[in-house]
Amino acid sequence: MQWQRISRLVGFLLAGLVSASPALSAPIDIILYTGGDDLRGGSFFNFYIKLQGQPLRQFRDVNRRANLPNGSLNRYRLDLPELTSPDQVEYCEIEHVSQESFPQTADNWNLDMAIVLFRPQGRGPSVVLCERLSPHRFTGASRRLVMQRAF
Repeated sequence: MQWQRISRLVGFLLAGLVSASPALSAPIDIILYTGGDDLRGGSFFNFYIKLQGQPLRQFRDVNRRANLPNGSLNRYRLDLPELTSPDQVEYCEIEHVSQESFPQTADNWNLDMAIVLFRPQGRGPSVVLCERLSPHRFTGASRRLVMQRAF
């Protein structure tokens, strides 16, 4: 089962290499594989990246409150012009923001895999900045996942 996920991920990443976005000066791709518990529509995730010598950079509501179904592979491209080298990265973080209201309780979300890629100046091969290759469960009590540098 794990090899099928990795095979799908490799195909997904290779497709991204062909469809580079020249409009972005320093694109980063966040690739998420949702496990057996989806991210409910209306809930969302924020992405943070810490670069050396700079304040924490925040990207809010990255999925635009869209549902991430069970077993889905999702890619989000963000522009980060101040990132010029993978060596600048200290860590990456995903924050799960649940939209609970009576009678709904906090949304739980199983994230089986997360990879953050960097494509220098929008061209050339991608570099893995941060990764989490083992499952993580977001709950009302556990809303953050910190990923250290991958290199």
